[in-house]
Amino acid sequence: MLRPQDVILSLKLSLSEDLAWTYESMAHELGLSPSGVHDAVKRAIEEKHAREQAVRDLGGGWQR
Repeated sequence: MLRPQDVILSLKLSLSEDLAWTYESMAHELGLSPSGVHDAVKRAIEEKHAREQAVRDLGGGWQR
């Protein structure tokens, strides 16, 4: 189940022009911890609100 921060992260990723984001930089922008961003990315991918390849392409480097 998605949490509110997951939706915000998904929107941020879809509108992002910064192709070199990191979990730390995204955490700073969203006021979350890096692990919170990682968890939000994971949930967004699981719920099909984000594609794993798109996250990698944007610089997130997410891995299972």
